Amino acid sequence: MTYPAGWPAPGKMHFRLVEPRLGWLDLDCDHGYVVQSYDLGFPEIREVVVPNSLDDGTFDVTRYYGARAITLDVVLKPHAGLGPASRPTAPEPVLRDRLLAFLHPGLRSLLWFSEHDDDRVKQALVRGSSGSVAVDRKNYNHVNASWVAPRGNLLSYDERHLRYTFSSNTSDTQTKDLVNNGSAPAHWRAMLTGEAIKPRFVLEKGTERERTLQLGYTSQPGDVVVIESFSRTVTINGQQVGYKYLDDNSQWFSVPPGTAPLTVEQDTYTVEGYPYAWWQPGDALHTPTNWADDDPAPGGTPPNNPPPGGAPPWAWTTKADPITGEPGKLQIDFAYYDTYI
Repeated sequence: MTYPAGWPAPGKMHFRLVEPRLGWLDLDCDHGYVVQSYDLGFPEIREVVVPNSLDDGTFDVTRYYGARAITLDVVLKPHAGLGPASRPTAPEPVLRDRLLAFLHPGLRSLLWFSEHDDDRVKQALVRGSSGSVAVDRKNYNHVNASWVAPRGNLLSYDERHLRYTFSSNTSDTQTKDLVNNGSAPAHWRAMLTGEAIKPRFVLEKGTERERTLQLGYTSQPGDVVVIESFSRTVTINGQQVGYKYLDDNSQWFSVPPGTAPLTVEQDTYTVEGYPYAWWQPGDALHTPTNWADDDPAPGGTPPNNPPPGGAPPWAWTTKADPITGEPGKLQIDFAYYDTYI
């Protein structure tokens, strides 16, 4: 588990606001703030209800939630210690303005926080909603600051990563376990680099909950394909392609709480008909190339030279990588956050 730079010891309550233009603001005593109370809210339920016109009750097909409100009651503290004789932090109006800057409705800040006796750090993307500026004493006035978290959920600070690697020497089917320690389904992002032949993402394969997302696209070495479940978008080399390459029977899915196996499959690395056989010889100085299995003695013949001096390393693949000269490979980086309701 990792923590943001300068974060206090695990298990200590702490709040930090982060925005690229404003930098970050720690809401703690050393910086002139005391979070006296907080309300993390609950996502607004997006009800989809139809009255039963023939009898009592309703038909309820509600599935999703909306935004949530997050509120902090913050005491402004112009001195680091317990009294006016202690080290000053800043005048209250300055402290208040620093905090209110993160409430501008045009900003999308991150709120990082940890709670008492909890070693986890969570985060939420927030937009300013309201803030009080009432003053009823010289010092230690309250600022009640509220934000809206548009996506409705809370995320872990740490992002989880899984990597699938395919080549002509590996199986075309690989399975890894997804672990979501949160309490709500998590959205994910997959980045495919290299040679992919109609890859398929199968969640909980072989069960009643099986969901399959298939990309009907054959990428080449050097291509970058990004799939995002939240926006349900596919980009190829930075260009939006909509649902053009999604199979008609594809089902978007999210990572459920707990553990679920994710299988990634793709078609065989050889195209229909006769496959290409790529061969990489050594250079004129008999320098071993990347395909060579062993380094020969100085002046010797590398094993990837033609007979009789060596044996050709045949690689059955559709393409050779233009950068490395090696057979095409596919790397899939699958990322997501533990997600909390």
